Amino acid sequence: MKYIFTHYENNLNNTGITCFFNSILSLNREDIVVYFFTNTDVPDYWNKYKFLQVIKNLNKKIDLRPQVNRWFHYRNFLEKNITLFKPNDSFVTIDCADSIFQKNIFEEVEEKNKILFALESSGFNLKQGFNKRCILNLLDKNINDPIIQKFIYNPIICAGTIYYDNLLLFSQFLTWFTTETLLYLVKNNNFYDEKFKLGKCNDQGILNTGINISNVPFKYSLIKNEYFNLYATIALMLEDKNNYNFIINHDNYIEINNNTPCIIHQYNRAEDLTLYINKKYGG
Repeated sequence: MKYIFTHYENNLNNTGITCFFNSILSLNREDIVVYFFTNTDVPDYWNKYKFLQVIKNLNKKIDLRPQVNRWFHYRNFLEKNITLFKPNDSFVTIDCADSIFQKNIFEEVEEKNKILFALESSGFNLKQGFNKRCILNLLDKNINDPIIQKFIYNPIICAGTIYYDNLLLFSQFLTWFTTETLLYLVKNNNFYDEKFKLGKCNDQGILNTGINISNVPFKYSLIKNEYFNLYATIALMLEDKNNYNFIINHDNYIEINNNTPCIIHQYNRAEDLTLYINKKYGG
């Protein structure tokens, strides 16, 4: 089986989530299950999505940002329900409000026994403003610190879309990520300031910091955004100096530089893409 884990809190009546579900529906696969984690009631019309399993168990709030909380929810669910899954099952974790599936990524992946991380545009590195702020706040260091200088010019790993080839990799990642988060908390006194909230850092800051300065227990590959075969991560593409050719091909898929990405993430940063996707999947 193939599993997609995603999360959203509060207002679920938005077009982005509808597009996300309808894009999965269009894959027409019976071997894909979506686990949707939320803190609120879901709309009645979601009953039509037979692949959907809603996990409403977020009442015990973890005092972190929602993007960080979700990894604890995923880990806790997996630990309590590990027998639901088989060793060769594969997984994707993904943001749902600004992502769609165009093709079945589970069939397109060629690298086996690895976690596949999507990179942001190669025109940027971790010194890019948002990511830099997250990392500096998380580690409570300045930009000139030797630890920071060792990796601040590395590419940006996107936390919003990750592929895991099997159950062991998924379990290893969730355990590693949540453990790393807790270690940063106990080392950073600023966290105990009520307004600080993990150093004003989201899960992408934690992921990039952990990958670059800690020992990871899993094998992984970094997938360049410009390959456009598995992932297309849009946000920083709109700000770099490369010329990207976006077209709608004869199959009505979004094609970028002659490639059709399986997953398009952060499309809502581009008005034309948003209008097309809302029209195609928003009904």
